[in-house]
Amino acid sequence: MAEGVENLNVRMLRVLVTNRATIANFPEIRDGLGQRHKKHILEAIKGNREHTKWLSGKANLPLKFLQELLISKKLSMDFLRESRFSVKGAGPCKVRLPLEVNEDLAYFLGILAGDGHISNPKPHQARWWIIQMCEDALEFQSLVYIPLVERLFCYTPKIHVNKRTDGRRNVYTRINSFVIILYLTNVLGIRSGYKTDIVDMPVCILHSEEKIRLAFVRGLFDTDGTVTEGTARYSTVSEKLFYQVQTVLRSSGIEFRTNVWKKNEIAKQLYTIVIPKRQLGNFSKIVGFKNCRKKIKLEHLLAPSSSGQG
Repeated sequence: MAEGVENLNVRMLRVLVTNRATIANFPEIRDGLGQRHKKHILEAIKGNREHTKWLSGKANLPLKFLQELLISKKLSMDFLRESRFSVKGAGPCKVRLPLEVNEDLAYFLGILAGDGHISNPKPHQARWWIIQMCEDALEFQSLVYIPLVERLFCYTPKIHVNKRTDGRRNVYTRINSFVIILYLTNVLGIRSGYKTDIVDMPVCILHSEEKIRLAFVRGLFDTDGTVTEGTARYSTVSEKLFYQVQTVLRSSGIEFRTNVWKKNEIAKQLYTIVIPKRQLGNFSKIVGFKNCRKKIKLEHLLAPSSSGQG
């Protein structure tokens, strides 16, 4: 696992340097460093005429000047943990990036695999790179998803509510950050553009410990899952993801059944995993829901009946 984390950090560093990323809060981070690290940084940047502006915070420090220090371990990768990154020409957004795959990041990637979409414009249209998440439960967006993004990236997504002519509403949330999308696509390998029937579990999740894989599956159930007919269900049109989710549930001791069907000849084949009622308690403890509506429905099924019997 340690080797995987190191590779992730090195890959992130390379991607950021290639795209000319800068550190917006350099003076703040530098103040918390030891004298040895401060000396190494000063030696790395003092030959540039802009170095006084970088030290004072009047200009962002280009990450490329610290690349050699980070690779040679004269400066700890933890320096990047609190760094706020920006890319010239991609708007004023300054974000933090996770250095390891934890449960929060895995859950976010599960949500993204379920109801998320990463736009795929031309390279020079950096400010139009958008991550959009469509989930009609407004409370899930505002109480779970937005705080999650804030914890991970120090970025507050914008939430939009559109009323339809039939009286229903569409709720979607947008992250407009070229840096976050670089991280997701070029570092973690998440697909951009069309993904419905080809989406799968990212390699960084597959090679992580069980609790990380379960957090990813929780994100899938919170978006594409349902609680209906006394069962919990997850449906997808991606055959590969269908089998990957089965593997995670089976290794966690959760029993389930599956079915595959098509609504009509035009529709895509739908792959469904069904958690039967006798397994809902086990499912609730191991996976469960953070989506309020689905969580309440599941708790209702698990609650003792009015006659006092479970």
